[in-house]
Amino acid sequence: MEKRRWMTVLAAAMVAVAAACAPCVAGERDTPESAGVFATLTAGERIFAGNPVGVATNGLAYSADRTNMALTVVGRAEATAGEGSRVTARRGTFRFPNVGVTPASIGKPAYSAFDGAGLWGVADAADTNGVAVAIGIISDIDDGGVWVRVGN
Repeated sequence: MEKRRWMTVLAAAMVAVAAACAPCVAGERDTPESAGVFATLTAGERIFAGNPVGVATNGLAYSADRTNMALTVVGRAEATAGEGSRVTARRGTFRFPNVGVTPASIGKPAYSAFDGAGLWGVADAADTNGVAVAIGIISDIDDGGVWVRVGN
């Protein structure tokens, strides 16, 4: 008889817990969403429209078409912004100049690089100095350049 009573108490407790948690797991919920397409930052230097934008450890935005600074790339500049002004970076997939990327690199990291003539573009490996800005993931290559998914 005692065992049956404990089982009844346990069952009642389980029902009470389930009832208390029901709002947590069942039913519709209004969950706000951010499109997450833009990041607005303060520019640490002049950043030209169309360039990848990265954030440095000081919290300022810099053009990621460089290889001499550790940056976390967040998007592509929507408009040219001067030092100290606000720059808006858009996340997405963008085409940049190709510096030796091959189809075997699709799905791998893309890095900021300069070709032998000093022109900026995207490479599929960090430079030999060990300094490189990873700007995103290579998603395609065509005659116009390398398509890179920039920003999370």
